[in-house]
Amino acid sequence: LAIFNTVAGSVGGSRVALFIKPMGEDLGWSVALFGWAQMAGMVTIIVSGPFLGQLIDRYGPRILVPFAALFGGLAVTTLAFVGSPWQMILIFGFVGLIGLGQAGELYGNVVISKWFVRKRGKALGIGFALITIGLVIFMPLTQWLIDEIGWATTWIILGLSGPTVVVPMAIIFLRRQPEDIGLLPDGEKNQFAESEENTEGMEVNEQSWTRSEAIRTPAFWLMVLGFGIAGFATSIQAVF
Repeated sequence: LAIFNTVAGSVGGSRVALFIKPMGEDLGWSVALFGWAQMAGMVTIIVSGPFLGQLIDRYGPRILVPFAALFGGLAVTTLAFVGSPWQMILIFGFVGLIGLGQAGELYGNVVISKWFVRKRGKALGIGFALITIGLVIFMPLTQWLIDEIGWATTWIILGLSGPTVVVPMAIIFLRRQPEDIGLLPDGEKNQFAESEENTEGMEVNEQSWTRSEAIRTPAFWLMVLGFGIAGFATSIQAVF
């Protein structure tokens, strides 16, 4: 998932800033246009986020991550051939629609939360650290590619790298939840998976809420408000 999140950062992430100057000079586009494109991605993720979250809960990442990587990679590749502002805005909107603009929150955190309970904070921290390490490596690499072979060819390389790396790894390694392979969260062995013996003591001490229960809590709406304000501020800053 850390690799997927790093690759997904090609669009909607900090690497987009590397393309503003070369694409703006070649195509005659303003910096504000890139801000509008990123805003389009944020708007579409607002619309699709609840539906994607439900699909991830139901089917897990093994199906959805390859799907997002494949179609997201194709979308990123088409950025090499854009000639009009509306085309770039449309592409960024599509990328947001399949959840790549916020890959860590949608695909990463949900799955990590299923696999870890007692060690969830540590697992999430390691995931974010690996994403940051990936960006530290790929940011200079992306800039080097732009300088050496141009922004258009770099978009193609970034677009093809997603499906090539992520799809096989997701199919081989990702599972919806540990119970699907006879384990418990935090890597504990489920000794009762293939028997009908008494399972007292197996339950993890964690409170689970349904969606209707969660949306009635003040904490949920405080998080929604906080992330909404942060996202809006980022969009406005990008445009102006």
